[in-house]
Amino acid sequence: MNDRYKERRDRLVEILRKKNIDAAIITSWPSICYFSGQRSIGTITNSWSSWALLISDQNELLFVCTRAFSKMMDKEYPSIPTIPFSEDALIWPNRSVHEAIKEGLISLCKNIKEPTFGVEKNRISSSYLDSLREHFSTVEIKPIDDEVTNLRSIKDEDEISELKKAGTITNQVAEQVIHNYLSPGMTEFDLERVLIRTIAEHKAFPAFIQIFSGERSCYQNICPSNRKIEKGDTILLDFGVRVESGYCSDITRAAVIGKPDKAQLEISKVVKDILTSALESIEPGKSAADIDRFVESKFLKLGYENHYIHRTGHNVGLEPSEPFPICGANEKDIVQPNMCFAIEPGIYIDNVGIRLEDNVITTEKGIENLTSIQHTIISV
Repeated sequence: MNDRYKERRDRLVEILRKKNIDAAIITSWPSICYFSGQRSIGTITNSWSSWALLISDQNELLFVCTRAFSKMMDKEYPSIPTIPFSEDALIWPNRSVHEAIKEGLISLCKNIKEPTFGVEKNRISSSYLDSLREHFSTVEIKPIDDEVTNLRSIKDEDEISELKKAGTITNQVAEQVIHNYLSPGMTEFDLERVLIRTIAEHKAFPAFIQIFSGERSCYQNICPSNRKIEKGDTILLDFGVRVESGYCSDITRAAVIGKPDKAQLEISKVVKDILTSALESIEPGKSAADIDRFVESKFLKLGYENHYIHRTGHNVGLEPSEPFPICGANEKDIVQPNMCFAIEPGIYIDNVGIRLEDNVITTEKGIENLTSIQHTIISV
């Protein structure tokens, strides 16, 4: 197994020992991938049944999965032992995922009468927690969400290389789709299909796709629809790609078919100026809340405070939007070198919504921007 995964688990083991935790139960696919190198099942989403990677405070590990999946593990990940389970009573071994997790934890925590387990509390189902309490009557369960997301938030050289690869593909896809395919009469669904096809042509996969046009450009997070795109509509493309390693991007650009009107040009310029200023303000030592407050102060000064309806940004990695750090008003997370942020200010007013979103890597002094597409509303 690649040494970088062992090094990541070594850091987790240090945390387990400091918190007096006997074993961690990792149930989110992005974290399973981070600690073991296993890609998630399916390329479009990083989710599936909540199987579990078990990691002891002695850096022993087991992966709980179906019997069929364990056959692949034996060949492709031979250094990761598995505890297989079966959901079919006719297939051996006949045990549920909960029983398999119990067996795995007993194996890792030999002779520990009152074990303590660490869980990703925000990523584990209540049935898993109920099962742990049922099987281990004196168990103590401690959340390790913050610790795991802290580890994942600082990217190593390999991760940064993959994020740059995702950024390059995203730039190429956006330019190609906007300039070569965007046309009046197509629906948002049509544009989504074009994005999926173009992403595939660049040997990547969609991480997510949101298309907003006309009056729908003033909404924040919505699915594409069968609304027809007309000349003069504001069109927002908010999407990300996932490269083969699992790392993602997340950008937003605004376009219009024909000549932008006065409102579109004015709002686009304001958002562009605020994004540029926000990116220039990012440096190690500041809090994520500092970035958000800076952006809010800009909107307030310009009189657009009632038309900015979401946080300033978030981390990007094995998920297009990772749980830490978040650029929000109440966050205390500190910006450090080698984080990857998506910064996305926007204004939504009178059926004209403009959001611009860049992906950046933080450095010792500032940022490296991975997004090269023009900020001004793109006329096609």
